[in-house]
Amino acid sequence: MLSRLKTALRALLRRSQAERELDDELRYQIERQIKQNVRLGVNQEEARQSALKSFGGVEQAKGRGCDARGVRWLEDLWRDLSYGWRMFMRIAHHVHLATLLIVLGFGTVYAQPSTFDQLALLYNYDKSTPIELEQKDVDDRNGIKIHWVSFTVTKGNRADGILVVPQNGNKRRPGIIWMHSGGPFFWFSDALLMAQAGAISLIVSPNFGSPDLPAAQYRDAMIRAVISIRRAVDILESRADVDPGRIGYVGHSFGALMGAVAAAVDKRFKAAVFEVGLPGMSYHLRSSPIGWAADHRKRLGSELESYLKVISPVDAIHYVRHLSPTSLLFQSARLDPGVSEQDSLEFYNAAREPKRLKWYDATHEVTDIEAISDRARFLAKELKLSSIDPVLRKKTGLK
Repeated sequence: MLSRLKTALRALLRRSQAERELDDELRYQIERQIKQNVRLGVNQEEARQSALKSFGGVEQAKGRGCDARGVRWLEDLWRDLSYGWRMFMRIAHHVHLATLLIVLGFGTVYAQPSTFDQLALLYNYDKSTPIELEQKDVDDRNGIKIHWVSFTVTKGNRADGILVVPQNGNKRRPGIIWMHSGGPFFWFSDALLMAQAGAISLIVSPNFGSPDLPAAQYRDAMIRAVISIRRAVDILESRADVDPGRIGYVGHSFGALMGAVAAAVDKRFKAAVFEVGLPGMSYHLRSSPIGWAADHRKRLGSELESYLKVISPVDAIHYVRHLSPTSLLFQSARLDPGVSEQDSLEFYNAAREPKRLKWYDATHEVTDIEAISDRARFLAKELKLSSIDPVLRKKTGLK
């Protein structure tokens, strides 16, 4: 053990040189992949995102380099201890110390919140931090303006997305926040559809990390994803053309989970749609039969339960019963290979009225036209938009 510690410390002292070399190699490989994607006809931005995803994210790839040098465990320990202290200081003055459960796992020490009010503190953020919104005009679709955007989530962390703005009008409009586990493009057509009925949309990229990360980092990444949704509401509320009393949310899979948390701790949402949602990521990693989850279970081995305990405070099941009075539409897929009927029902049953559950003959990517229509009608009704039916008939070729 002492020999291992000496080796790790020596590697840490030399890390700047090693990281420069690793950065150079990663940069070369990613640029190479981007060029290959562009040759296949993908535009530059999509090519870049795809390349980054194929390498598992730059930080994850660098993390694997740390593993190879034998220092990752030491870096993780220091990071987790630091997080534990910050979290303790963050919530200790709100609750009696007897309610704090100190959990040891993966070298992690942190204050485990035990009530909803304590859990909600995880998603507090400094609203005085400038959003620093960057906006780039991309296209104009028959008067519907499309912009790339980037904004500050917390100090040192930013999120990207797509802003869809319908033609100017005299009235203030509803605003809709969207998040899809596959990325912002997956909701783009839906946002255009709702723009034709008068809604402004902000589709937020799901920068949620990966279970490849140490448990505390993965949990932190999910917390930032929730905060990014709240910051997106801040952006819409700051617009003169948005009615802050008519804010909606739509989330798919991971986006459904993070949206359930956001809407529970932030009461600015009038309505929310959760597509193929489930009780939480710890549930998904523990029992989902899909290969992605099975691979992580195999990798974690005997450490699986400790890992899941660390990330479990972000599980949506702790929050969904606190969503009322937000109007809810749950959309589930009968043929979903990764989200079981049991998980779907547990997620739905935990919520209070007003709520509705609809099932579709679809897999995890719910492309059923009925699901798209149900979602659009629900949002139009709850956010008091003009009737969506003429738009839907035109889109489907019906008269």
